[in-house]
Amino acid sequence: MTKFVCRRCNYKFEAEKPKKECPYCGEKDIVKELSAEDIVEIS
Repeated sequence: MTKFVCRRCNYKFEAEKPKKECPYCGEKDIVKELSAEDIVEIS
């Protein structure tokens, strides 16, 4: 499962496949939530 977050309402959820819209507010601005490991790699 991959963790996603909505940029509009900050709703966090898990899904096997990328979602097109937020299940909470319906916004279509969904991004993969970065893990601590992802953040370290970016730095």
